[in-house]
Amino acid sequence: MRTAASRLTRTVWQSVSLRLSVSGDVRYGEDFRLGRHSTVWSAHGLVIGRSVAVGRSCTVEVDGVIGDYTTVSAHVGIIGRRDHETGRVGTPIRRSSWTGDRPGTAEDRVVIGRDVFIGWGSVVLSGVAIGDAAVVGASSVVTRDVADGSVVAGNPARPIGERFDTRACPRALALHLAALDRARRQADDRFSMSRRARG
Repeated sequence: MRTAASRLTRTVWQSVSLRLSVSGDVRYGEDFRLGRHSTVWSAHGLVIGRSVAVGRSCTVEVDGVIGDYTTVSAHVGIIGRRDHETGRVGTPIRRSSWTGDRPGTAEDRVVIGRDVFIGWGSVVLSGVAIGDAAVVGASSVVTRDVADGSVVAGNPARPIGERFDTRACPRALALHLAALDRARRQADDRFSMSRRARG
């Protein structure tokens, strides 16, 4: 059982870690957890939902959305596909323009749905959408969209299965997503009640 002092220490550590490791135009919801040696940055806007966990030694440097209840394992990169201008003749890449020098585009965004699991050592390139309840296998490279409830793996990541057995329960994915919606509404209700109580 954790003592009050250890809970306080963890809370303080998490708060300090987030202030040091999250920069740029990033907003995150309650219960956002960020592992050691991980960084999160966005030039044009990244919104991270509630109860998202990012493991240790991860790099998140994109615009977009990471949905509620998403888990990102250790050593994952969620990064820009075209962060630096590479096609300028006579200009070294180091001196060329980068994503922060120009307005954001759809290619700079990643949209990760709710309750997604991204396995150890994977890379997600910008310009893709990963659907709700999807699973990305370890060491995968996601270069294209992933459907809701899909399990993908490999380089490049390809569908290898479904998260839920839809043969046994054809509505399993729909039921799961409805449960996530209910959990979100309940969390919103608790948040608004606590704000009213504080005055």
